[in-house]
Amino acid sequence: MSYNSKFTSSFASFILLLMLVSPIQHYFFNQKAYAHGLSQENLPPISVGNRQMSLYLKVNPLILTPASAHNAYMQFRLFNAINNDTIKHVTYKIIVTRGTALSSTEKPFLLDSFHSHTGLLTLHLEPTNAWISISGEHDPNMKSWLADSSGNILIKGPVLLHGGLFRFQVQIFSIDNDTTLFTPQQIPKFDASLSLGDVYENNWNYQNKNYTTVIS
Repeated sequence: MSYNSKFTSSFASFILLLMLVSPIQHYFFNQKAYAHGLSQENLPPISVGNRQMSLYLKVNPLILTPASAHNAYMQFRLFNAINNDTIKHVTYKIIVTRGTALSSTEKPFLLDSFHSHTGLLTLHLEPTNAWISISGEHDPNMKSWLADSSGNILIKGPVLLHGGLFRFQVQIFSIDNDTTLFTPQQIPKFDASLSLGDVYENNWNYQNKNYTTVIS
């Protein structure tokens, strides 16, 4: 048997073994992620006065890559769970941490308040390794950042630099108009965990040949 034939046979056996092992790795690696939301979720409604309100939460992209990270965003929409109407003039306090638990020593990588007159809030993310900076007007009375007329705010900093499991704690400080504020005892609270995929690249050598594998 020639060297090329031996190489082809050995390489085919290696690829077959990799195909058999990969589904097992995929199952155990993703088991925890599927126990929570994947990229987006409608949270269970809660009673606020005579209304049932729910929070829609979305994180984009589903899989973080160096190219897609520059188009990343987090979106929040408080809505009436009965008729799907978006609640307007919402002030969101948003806390984002990695993992599912929030300990007294864990520092959130995002903790701030944002107000959207339309109710829809989209936090556009520009990933950097510098400190968090927020582009927009800050209202000292509401103690929150004001979104533009379409509900957009730009955040620069180390937010969503890598995939993984993220915990979102959202508190609602106001609804319906800018002066309708909840008392501390009445503040609606939502809690969610969402998973984002990541891409891992590895270089390896087999029989003096270099190969690159990409796992997402």
